[in-house]
Amino acid sequence: MHCDQIDKEQRIVDAGDAGVFYRYVNNCITNRTCIGAVIDNGVVITDNTDKPNAFNSYFSTVGISDNGVSPNA
Repeated sequence: MHCDQIDKEQRIVDAGDAGVFYRYVNNCITNRTCIGAVIDNGVVITDNTDKPNAFNSYFSTVGISDNGVSPNA
């Protein structure tokens, strides 16, 4: 972590303003990264609607069906 970031965080904590603190934390944990191009069966997918569909198609092939039976604890 850079010194500037540490100083900024220390100022937020020292201010004692819970609202400012929670806004800062929420901004830090918000996912702002995006998924780049996805290759599905040799096809490059860049559309943000098609990407999750490609992941869904893949994960549906590697998962198992739930048999509805819970293991004994």
